[in-house]
Amino acid sequence: MSIPVAAVGLTDAAAVVGLQYCRRRLQEIWTTLMQDNLWKKMFKNVLATTMTVGFCLIHEPNSPFGKAAYLAAMMTVFAHPGRRVGQLIETLSLALAGAIVGVAWSALGIYLSSLVISKYSSAAYAIRGIFLAIAVLSHGYLRSQTPRLFTFVLLLIVVCITGFTTTLIQVTTTFVTQLVYPILFAAGIIILVNICVLPEFSSGYLGSTTIDILSDTAKALTDAGQYFVRADTATGAGPGSKLTVTNKVNRIRKTDKKLNPISDPKNRLPPDREYATVSLSDITNVKSRLRLELSNCQTAQNESQFELAFSVIPPRDMGMISKKLMKTLVASTIAVIGTCESRFALLGDAGATMTCEKDTIGARTQAPTSLLGSINASKQPDLELLKPKREIEYADEHFLRQLLDRIREPYLELHNVLTRTVEVVCATIAFAYDVPKLPSGARVPKGIILEELDQHLEALQKAIQEFDTDTNSAMDSVVEVQGSERRTAEVLPREEIFLISSFLLNLRQAATQITDMLKHSRYLVERRHYFNGRRHWIAPQIHWARWLSGGEESEALPASGRKAARQGESSDIKNADDDIQDNGKTDPLTNKGSHDLEAAVMLVGIRRTTVVASSSGKEERETNKERGRQLPISLRIRGHIANVLEWVLQSEDLLYATKLSIALFIVIWPALVPSLNSWYSLNRGTWAALQLVFVFEVAIGTSINSFIIRAIGTTLGSMWGWVAYEAREGDPVVCTAIIFVGLIPAVYVQLGSKYPKAGMVAIVSMCVVALSTELQTVPGSGTQNFLKRWIAFLIGGTVALVVEMTLVPVKARTRMIESLTTAIKEIGEMEACVAYGIEAGIDIKGFPAGVLRRFEGASKKTQTALAAASTFLPFCSTEPRLKGSFSGLEKIYTEMLFVLHQIVDRMDNMLLLRTVYGSGPLEEFNAQIYPYRRNLAGAITLILYAIREALTTKLPLPQFLPSARLAHLRLINKIRDIVQNSVKATTNHEGLDVLTRKVAMRRKYISWNASAAAQGEVIEYLEELTDLSKLVVGANEFRSGLLRRPTYGEYTAKIINYDGIEDRAGPPRQVENTIEEARLRKIMSESSRKSDDGELVHASLRRIQTRRLDAEIRRRNTSESHQSF
Repeated sequence: MSIPVAAVGLTDAAAVVGLQYCRRRLQEIWTTLMQDNLWKKMFKNVLATTMTVGFCLIHEPNSPFGKAAYLAAMMTVFAHPGRRVGQLIETLSLALAGAIVGVAWSALGIYLSSLVISKYSSAAYAIRGIFLAIAVLSHGYLRSQTPRLFTFVLLLIVVCITGFTTTLIQVTTTFVTQLVYPILFAAGIIILVNICVLPEFSSGYLGSTTIDILSDTAKALTDAGQYFVRADTATGAGPGSKLTVTNKVNRIRKTDKKLNPISDPKNRLPPDREYATVSLSDITNVKSRLRLELSNCQTAQNESQFELAFSVIPPRDMGMISKKLMKTLVASTIAVIGTCESRFALLGDAGATMTCEKDTIGARTQAPTSLLGSINASKQPDLELLKPKREIEYADEHFLRQLLDRIREPYLELHNVLTRTVEVVCATIAFAYDVPKLPSGARVPKGIILEELDQHLEALQKAIQEFDTDTNSAMDSVVEVQGSERRTAEVLPREEIFLISSFLLNLRQAATQITDMLKHSRYLVERRHYFNGRRHWIAPQIHWARWLSGGEESEALPASGRKAARQGESSDIKNADDDIQDNGKTDPLTNKGSHDLEAAVMLVGIRRTTVVASSSGKEERETNKERGRQLPISLRIRGHIANVLEWVLQSEDLLYATKLSIALFIVIWPALVPSLNSWYSLNRGTWAALQLVFVFEVAIGTSINSFIIRAIGTTLGSMWGWVAYEAREGDPVVCTAIIFVGLIPAVYVQLGSKYPKAGMVAIVSMCVVALSTELQTVPGSGTQNFLKRWIAFLIGGTVALVVEMTLVPVKARTRMIESLTTAIKEIGEMEACVAYGIEAGIDIKGFPAGVLRRFEGASKKTQTALAAASTFLPFCSTEPRLKGSFSGLEKIYTEMLFVLHQIVDRMDNMLLLRTVYGSGPLEEFNAQIYPYRRNLAGAITLILYAIREALTTKLPLPQFLPSARLAHLRLINKIRDIVQNSVKATTNHEGLDVLTRKVAMRRKYISWNASAAAQGEVIEYLEELTDLSKLVVGANEFRSGLLRRPTYGEYTAKIINYDGIEDRAGPPRQVENTIEEARLRKIMSESSRKSDDGELVHASLRRIQTRRLDAEIRRRNTSESHQSF
């Protein structure tokens, strides 16, 4: 019988596809194993669990492990040795403390019950139930309120459930030893494996983590700068510039090689790799990675303080770099990335390939050119006639490209020095903290001379000064090549100047932070020289309050999902940098020691105000306490009772603990009935209670997700444990060997995947089934124990889900919306701080310390609320929903989270620049512009309030909202007018242009330009947030008549079309009426296709760019209609 050729071809094709898939998956697994030394952690975990199970299977007659030997296996899972020494000491201390407290509490409860069990057996078991209820309530409350103590409360509840459900009627020595010995034995194995097998210390990890994030931040800063100043392929390098980016950098490299004596030349990437083309999607996506790496770096710094370190320099000396300076550097880098996003919104990626023909670019500047002609004819003041119709000013692409061409050389010169300095800082940190190798793989220097660091510091400070001078000259030279009529107006506030100022000032701020890092690195080298490179033991310094408030376990309730995080009341809002030791030479927050006299003078006043404000706050608290003591005792008692009742009603932690207790007693009640206690123990009812504790989560969605993941892990793990026992009828050696094989994939899932709970429950299940069958703690075969384990999980998980959905149900989407509204509320608070000075017509000489603290607190509250929303969003799709699938809304809420993060980044950058560099218009002209600032702040506040209330009440948005964009443009035009008039009043007409440009190019005015650019971006993202909110709650809009708005279907079709997705069911598009409109639409579509094929630009950025193009089309059509008349 012959086989068809087609069938053979299909079989071969399927085999090829299968081989390719397997090869790809193996490559991904190999890459994951090499990341963060995962293979070392896996090896230690597998070794410790195998040793523990092997010893437990040796069931001698006098074995001390007894019936609770599975506790040893659980200990190796929840306190696994694949941690750094500092982490392990912390986790193991909590686990042992929880086990000891649990044993003592169980023994006390059983002892008291044994006093009456001979006469009143029901009362004796009722005593056990009361003690168990207290333990469960304590477990639930601490688990929800303080995730850091999860390991403590987990071992506490495990030991209590095991002890109170036992068949013993009195406390014996065997009862205590069978609970304590397995846990202590496992702790010894864990410590032995962690310290003796491939140890990892937190101090060395701190140095490696700091170097990694510093290198990644420098790379992101390089990519963002390259993207921003890149030359157009068609226009070349622009006027006055004949060098490309790579050629210019190569020329600088040749002339500056001798200035880098510390860093190995091998550290540097080759020019063709370092300056390869980067995409906006890569630059935008790096922001979340930088935030994550910054969090890991700060976590490593906190861990090192818990560890008894053996090093030359105390790990706490790194706090200045790893916490304070790195945080500001990452913020500045994110701000530079934000300027790249604004560049995309203004020019688009397609702008890099656009030509300069008159029918494209020239047509965009046609209206301003004709306007200039009218200026010459009428000889009126430049400012008044340069104001566009309806007070709308859009960017002149030709002028913006000239600015980019002019600042390219100063940027490249500073970038080369920054790159070299970052290499020196990385090498210095590696030398100071004995890091084995640098990220590039180069050797760490064996010695560093302080004079060389001084040379690098001097070179960087000189480069920053030259950067300031060269950029001012470059921007002035662009104005010089324009017509004499436009010299003054080109440097006054306008959109191109805003964008360039934002880039230059944030890049300078990043350079300043790197300068401070180099200064502190020199301090670290000096300290190492002081100790002559000799290591010594360094005692830990633990801040207990901060330690309790931070951190979490993979099995614990996420810290970002707690009520304090959702409502922005996290205790992390307090200053976390109190333990940072400064060397007294630099202050990164105020840039003390820098050459910026304006910022220094302003910030000295801020510091004085801080002292006064803090002292006044203490006095106010003392006054309130004194008033409370003067009240009658009855009123004070009533007040305390009212506080307790309010806490009981509003505490989600207590509610969670109560629901967990009810669910647990539904499963465990037979063990508290004298006649059913033995039956409950023989049928492994304890397993069901323990599974319920693990499955019961904070919300319905999280519980369902946990149930599904644990179901898979429990099934596979129990099957493997059954196989391990049945292979040679319970032979200990074979059973241990098979468990060893099964541990490898389970540990990989636990440590190297996004489903750690599945791996953990699989390890516990295979060990429990094998040990319980081998040791015969309860009579039963391997098959019976496998079925009991699986059925116990179904019972415990089902009861947990039923109680979660019926008793005061908590929905993940409700928690997510609560977090979103909290973030929007705190953004309004941030806007109120930024708008300081709008109440009275006085000039602002600096932000008071109280305003700065309010802003910092609101910013941190917003970040924690957004983190909580991101935590709950994935679980919204797993919840049952009567209105249908949540997948469509999930995309909208994801966009809203992105937009809110963008707004927070811009506002943080606004206040940072104003605090460090000042703000010229606010310091000199606030008395004249404060009504315009008040209108702008009011518009933004009303928009935020409308969106927040719409999401909370689920009611449509109003049709008409105040225009924050128009208020912003009016403010800009007012400042343009005031600046020129103020200069006119102090000089004659001949020197007017020169003096006006000098005033506009002062640093405090450039700072205001950068802040105005961030403010404009905030407004654009607010418009995007409004559109997204309308998709969720709708809008009250007219359906017909003069004020008609598009229907909901047309509106959603428009949003979809902005994403570049064809909407076949939507209404047909209107035909373009003009050739210019068609060409602009073509540019937009080309940009969208490019994004879809090679560069996945975020949808919100593409929609903002599209709105700008539409506004430009409408403006041009309006201008043409006016010209026709």
